[in-house]
Amino acid sequence: MLAARLLGWLARGIRGPVRDAMLSDAAAPEARGRAFGLHRALDSLGAVLGPVAAAAILARSSLHAVFWWSLVPGVLSALAFAAFVRPQRAGPAHHQHPLPDAIAMLPPAFRRFLVAAFAFGLGDFARSLLILRATNVLAPGFGAAPAAAIAVALYALHNVVYALASYPVGWWADRTDAKALLLVGYVLGTATAVLAAAARPSIVFLGVLFATGGLTLAFVDTLEGVLTAAFVPAAVRGTGFGVLAATNGVGDLLSSSAVGIVWATAGPVAAFVGAAGLCAVGAAALLQLDSVEKAA
Repeated sequence: MLAARLLGWLARGIRGPVRDAMLSDAAAPEARGRAFGLHRALDSLGAVLGPVAAAAILARSSLHAVFWWSLVPGVLSALAFAAFVRPQRAGPAHHQHPLPDAIAMLPPAFRRFLVAAFAFGLGDFARSLLILRATNVLAPGFGAAPAAAIAVALYALHNVVYALASYPVGWWADRTDAKALLLVGYVLGTATAVLAAAARPSIVFLGVLFATGGLTLAFVDTLEGVLTAAFVPAAVRGTGFGVLAATNGVGDLLSSSAVGIVWATAGPVAAFVGAAGLCAVGAAALLQLDSVEKAA
């Protein structure tokens, strides 16, 4: 199981930057927000429908059947990619550069953006910790099992908000300053951590918390891709997306680990207050960046 999970994360690390680079090249600069927003919306919609389908299969069959059926969308997506996606003809802008040279070519403004993204990522903890927080808060009043079920339902709400908001956020980014919108996302991330710290046994309150978390991802996941495409020239755009993915990956690992450790030693309130502070640092760093025009 561990090997399968590691293989899955490796595949995700490989496909993510390549996919985002292809997406930014395929979309016109004035439509990149909608392109990234549509992708995030469909991806998060799959995160809603997938567990529902798995639960339906599990109710009628076995866990093995769930894994076998999960092969179907993966195979269909690979076939669709092979049949319909055609690489653009390489030009001078797509000249291959050695990795050290490509990294050196990344613009200074993009490097400053990575600092802001990394600082925010240090506070942007895994959403599984929100589920745990909601379960712990609700358990005294509802019981352990019902509390866990409510927390999972709230996470479904989180993903629905993420799916519904992603495309409008991208559409908005095509019509205004994407950096200013990403700043909104970073502020929402700070608010998510603050709400998690203040969580109480109210389904309405927790619903607002999870919805805010979903809205945060709609802004952040959509707009970090849009800004990367705008900051980085086409010649090294794939490298830019790879560096962004690595930055976010390290930030996610450190954030979730740190929140978990502080939670275990000083309690959840201290853990989420610390996460909120780091998100706020990322927002402050982003605020120092100049806005960027959409690059071709």
